[in-house]
Amino acid sequence: MLDTTSAESPRPATTGTPVRRRRRRRPSVRAALVFTHRWSALVLGIALLLVVISGVVLLYEQEIDRVVHPELYRTTESANPISHAEAAAVVRRELPSAKAVDVVDSHGVYLVYIDDYERHAFVDPGSGRLLGVDDPRDG
Repeated sequence: MLDTTSAESPRPATTGTPVRRRRRRRPSVRAALVFTHRWSALVLGIALLLVVISGVVLLYEQEIDRVVHPELYRTTESANPISHAEAAAVVRRELPSAKAVDVVDSHGVYLVYIDDYERHAFVDPGSGRLLGVDDPRDG
C-alpha cells in the first residue's frame, strides 16, 4: 500500500538554471480592432443620442410650447371667428413695428408669423385680441 499521508510532495530540484521571464505579447490585430470598435461606438452612440433628443424637441416644439405657455392658447368660443386677414390686422395694430408675414391655424389660435419667421404672435380667433408674442431670441 502507498502512504498518501506524507506531507512532503516530490519537488523538482532547483539546479542553477536561470529563470525564464515571459515576454509581453503585443496585442493582436483583432484585440486592437475590438477595442477601437467599442470605444468609437460608445462615443458615436452618445453623439447620436444627442442628435435624436434635439430632433424630438424640434419635432414637438409646438406641443412643448403649448404646455409651457398655456396662456397663449386660451381661446374664446364664437359663432363668427375673425379671418386670417383680420388676425394680421390685429397684429399690425397692436405691434406697429412688426410686419405680419403669414397666418396659420395652430391648436385653435391664429399664429401670425412676424418679419423673419422667428417671432410669432398668437391671436384669439373668437375675440380678436392679441394673446401674446413668442420671441425665441428673448429666451
